[in-house]
This record gives sequence, structure tokens and C-alpha cells, in this order.
Amino acid sequence: MKNAYLTLIAILLATIPMTISCGHMSNRSRNISEGSADDTIICEINSFIAHPDSFVNKEVIITGRCIHVCPHGKRRAFLAAETDSFLLTCESTAYLGGAFPKSIEGHTVTMTGILREMRIDESTLGQIVESHAARKAVLCRNNVLLDTVATPPCPYAKITRNQRDIHSFDEQIENFRNRIQSRFDNTDKDYISIYHLQVSDLKLLD
Repeated sequence: MKNAYLTLIAILLATIPMTISCGHMSNRSRNISEGSADDTIICEINSFIAHPDSFVNKEVIITGRCIHVCPHGKRRAFLAAETDSFLLTCESTAYLGGAFPKSIEGHTVTMTGILREMRIDESTLGQIVESHAARKAVLCRNNVLLDTVATPPCPYAKITRNQRDIHSFDEQIENFRNRIQSRFDNTDKDYISIYHLQVSDLKLLD
């Protein structure tokens, strides 16, 4: 069903933790789980793409072009590589007041934060499918079609999941399963990874 895969998007986003911190603390004195300011890595997003797993749970300073700030709360922004084929989701934290300024859209910026990894495996997909079916059943009992309560998908979020041309819930699940199997065949890792940056500081460069 068209747009039904938004249930999956909501679940995935719900699993991404937001940093909860005291606003008066300095960036250097904050407590960073599994990472410290002394280990800060500086890179451009084009070099980050090659080995993102090496940056997980570390403080990084990434330079890239911000192509979009989500209008709903401005809590998410997206950094693009040169080809726009890869986007990194950036989550605003309390250090930024919980929102990105709309003015950074279309500009080159430097963002400082902790890179987090969300792993999707068969168990995760099973939970997503079960939740989707339960929601669909509840709506059906109330004579409501899922299409009528779903909001349009964010095209930028689709790119972060490498699913730019996926247009249905079933296609999304199949795509995830195929990629999980492919990665397992090549690396023995039975999951795929989606990354996001919990941003504590940013600087406009142009």
C-alpha cells in the first residue's frame, strides 16, 4: 500500500536517541558515552563515507553541505556528499537549543558531535513488520485506510537509508533483507548500519 512504509520510518526514528544534557555545560566538559573530546576526529563528509563504522561512538568534526533542514521542529538536518548520493542525518541536541537554524540550508557547514550507529537485522525487521500489521489491523477495524493517515515520506530520509527509489512498505522490507543477506555473504555481519550524528556545535563556513 502506497505510503504504508511510513510506519517503518516512525519506528526507526523512534530508536534514534536524542542527547539529553544540561545546556550550561561546555562542549569539552560534557560526559560522552563511549567517546571523549580528546579523541575528536576531523574529516570531510566525502572521506567519512568510505569507512563510517570507524567513527562510531566517537566525537567527530565533519564538514559538508547542508541540503535540507526538516521544517517540523528543525531537529534534523542533512549533510550531503559531492554527488548527493549519500546523506548523513544530523540530530540537534540541547547544546544547539534542540533545533538547527534554517539559514544553514544550502551552505557548507562544520558540525561537531558524536556519531551513532543503528543496526537493522532480521529480528528488527520482524518487529517492524509485526508493528505495521498491528497498526493496519486497528485502522481496518475502524474503517480507516493507512493511506489516509500517513504523511508524505521525507525524500532526504529515504536517501540516508539508501532507499531513494523505494515506494512501498513491502519493497522497503525486501530491500533491507536483501542488503542484510548481501552483507552477511561478504562480511559475516548479519545486519546493516544506518548512521546519524548527534550535533553539539556547528559553524557556517560560507
